[in-house]
Amino acid sequence: MSDLPHHTPAFVFRVIPVGASDGFLVQEVTGLATALDVQTVQEGGENRFDHQLPRTAEQANVVIRRGVLPRSDPTAVWIRDVLEDSLGKPITPGNVAIDLIDPEGQTRASWLLTHAYPVKLSVGTFETEKDELAIEALEIAYGSLTRRL
Repeated sequence: MSDLPHHTPAFVFRVIPVGASDGFLVQEVTGLATALDVQTVQEGGENRFDHQLPRTAEQANVVIRRGVLPRSDPTAVWIRDVLEDSLGKPITPGNVAIDLIDPEGQTRASWLLTHAYPVKLSVGTFETEKDELAIEALEIAYGSLTRRL
């Protein structure tokens, strides 16, 4: 039995954005993906072959769903500086770390988004008949994705 692979359950993620010391916990992160774009080139003179040539790596935006943060939280300030200032100030991209935390509180996997900045913030539906936490979805664009652990 000891030779079986051990899988890490995805219980919670910790997100540490630009300027934050501790970050915040979330239960859903989507878009951690990198894909290599390829270009198809037909063989000259030999029509039976196509070649797949690598071009650039493409990343989808990462979407983080979490409870609404207080207005004074460093992440909320970062979002306001970028999205609510109507480009009145230059956007300063930074790094965002996303850590997978196991039930014992240990980091099991970690990803680093470099040159990251928020591109969209949306708030979920509010319904008076439901007693639910207000959820925000933060969409982040970034330059590169690196798996650290």
